[in-house]
Amino acid sequence: MWIKWSNDSEHIVLSNKYSLQFGAQIPPKIKFHFGSFETERELTLSTLLTKDTIVLPVSIKLNFMIPDTLPYDLRIDENGLHLGPVIAILTSRVNVSPGIRTKYLEYLWDYKNLKGLIYLCPLEGVNPAKTGIEGYYYQPDKLGSAGIWKKGVFPYPDVVYRRIVVNRNDKYDHLLITVGHKIFNPSFLDKWAVWKALQDNPKINPHLPKTALLRNAKEVICMLKDYGSVYLKPVSGSFGRGIVKIELTNKGYLWKHKNTKKKLSQKKLIKLLCYQKRRRTYLFQQSVSLKVHNKHVDFRVIMQKNNTQTWNCTGIIARYGMKGKHYTNDVSALKLGVDGLKNALNLNDLQIKLKTQEILSLCTLVCENLDKLHGPYADLGLDVAIDTNYKVWLLEINFRHMHNIAALVGQQSSMYSKVITRPLEFAKAFAGYSTP
Repeated sequence: MWIKWSNDSEHIVLSNKYSLQFGAQIPPKIKFHFGSFETERELTLSTLLTKDTIVLPVSIKLNFMIPDTLPYDLRIDENGLHLGPVIAILTSRVNVSPGIRTKYLEYLWDYKNLKGLIYLCPLEGVNPAKTGIEGYYYQPDKLGSAGIWKKGVFPYPDVVYRRIVVNRNDKYDHLLITVGHKIFNPSFLDKWAVWKALQDNPKINPHLPKTALLRNAKEVICMLKDYGSVYLKPVSGSFGRGIVKIELTNKGYLWKHKNTKKKLSQKKLIKLLCYQKRRRTYLFQQSVSLKVHNKHVDFRVIMQKNNTQTWNCTGIIARYGMKGKHYTNDVSALKLGVDGLKNALNLNDLQIKLKTQEILSLCTLVCENLDKLHGPYADLGLDVAIDTNYKVWLLEINFRHMHNIAALVGQQSSMYSKVITRPLEFAKAFAGYSTP
């Protein structure tokens, strides 16, 4: 569907080939929706227009841009005409830098199936007074190569894909309400909030390592007696920053942080835990890690919704940490999940298939549970571990996971292309438009 403009301020014109969709009587006036913008105009059906053209009054775009160089989909329902989709990607707080614009070009690889107005915007660009947003929209190249971003002011969208941590404020709240809460990945929960959200589910709970907030150092000592080692994690940390592994030894305790190791007595351990507790909020957690050749191994499970708006696994990646390190955020190697299962656990093909199914069942259940409690979500990275008894454990959920990890696994460019295009595929369906 392509837009043509008219100086007639009262009429929207469509091809008469749409007559059957209006039934026996064409309504004298109809509501027109573009993103969250809505106006009412008279509708005319013409024999002179092709079915892929809509004529709009030029007065509609007085306060914002409606680019006429983009292809759109048209949806007709009981609420009127919907032209779109209009999708906003919330990428930053203050401005959309050239680096961000270059990065998100890849997300539009499948634009020919998406169509519509897709724009990047900072939270600072939201203008509640005018219900408009300043940002950059994607303009595809006519020759089929990568397009470009063009600056403009646009109406509030149908759907927002949130990619940043947001401290709730008037701008965000107004956007959330106006788009009818159609912001996906709306809450980035910290580690403790995730654990609390999942612990009451009887099917998920057995896969959660024993976890508690750091309130009393002696509770850590008790968990060390039970499990031999524990992880100390900042509740709001990310990328492995601040993670400490504490091990019980024959002569006391071993404290591992970054590249340092400290041998501690119980008295010194308690003193250090009390110091950490004063600095920030920590949780401590049963260690369920698996080592291969002195490298910790876990699995990143990329869970995303597609155009059916249901959860699917886009890929599983085995992450090998650096030799001697107690975490996998600094990776020494990445492998496909099936290769990691075979290498780390010596599983045969049937065992790999069954273990993969177990992982996917757990991760799907976790995503569905989070959806009900804090969603809608559509793009999550789940970290799971498998211990020496082959039990699957959920370690962490990444609400803003790094998509480019999928580009680093061998020759798996197909996985990467799916990972970066799925969110917008879902966004179009979430906006009410079908995709091929």
